[in-house]
Amino acid sequence: MRHAFVYKIPYPNEITIPDNITIPILTQKKIFTHLLIDELPEQAFEEVFEYVANLWDFYQSAPPEISIPENRPLKGKITKRCERPSYYLTDEE
Repeated sequence: MRHAFVYKIPYPNEITIPDNITIPILTQKKIFTHLLIDELPEQAFEEVFEYVANLWDFYQSAPPEISIPENRPLKGKITKRCERPSYYLTDEE
C-alpha cells in the first residue's frame, strides 16, 4: 500500500497557496478518508459502499415527530368514602 501522504493534490497554475494556510481538522479527515478508500482493493468496494450508504441514510433521516399530549387537569367526583382494612406484615421463619 502506498503511503497516503505521498499524494499531492494538483492546483491550477493561476492559484497561489500561501504558506500559512491552515486546513480544518474535519477537512483533513475527509481528505484522508478519501485517500484510504482509494487504496482499498476492488473486492472491498461493495461493502464500503453499503456501509457509507447506511451511514448517510442514518444521518439524513429526520427523527420521528412525537406529539406530546396536552397536560389537562382531570376533574373527578367523590362518590363515597370508605375505610380500608389494616394490613399487617408478619415475619416468616
